[in-house]
Amino acid sequence: MFMIARSIEKNRRRKVLMHAALNYALERRRLLVKLSSVIISLLAEEKRIVNRSCRRLPRNTGWWDQIWQTFSDARFKKTFRVSRPTFNYIFDNIKDDITHDTINEQPVSAECRLGICLYRLGR
Repeated sequence: MFMIARSIEKNRRRKVLMHAALNYALERRRLLVKLSSVIISLLAEEKRIVNRSCRRLPRNTGWWDQIWQTFSDARFKKTFRVSRPTFNYIFDNIKDDITHDTINEQPVSAECRLGICLYRLGR
């Protein structure tokens, strides 16, 4: 009887060890599957172009586009401290230097840049 009990106990130990080894192998396999799926998803992720801009609100160019052209010659000279022909002469000479090509957003027109510069310098 003692030998039978001992044999049964050995079989139980063997089964417990086999189950432990099997559970370890399954957990390891699950971990590898999770890890590989994360790596594949990171590698397969599309390169997204994110339009990043420091501006939170759209730029308002209405003043330059609409209002400054309606100024009389006296108002133009008072605002920018130069006459219209002088403004056009300066603009024709420097427009290539102050024109910007930007990727992120619509650039301010070169005319508007000069107008802002003259306005600020006049103040």
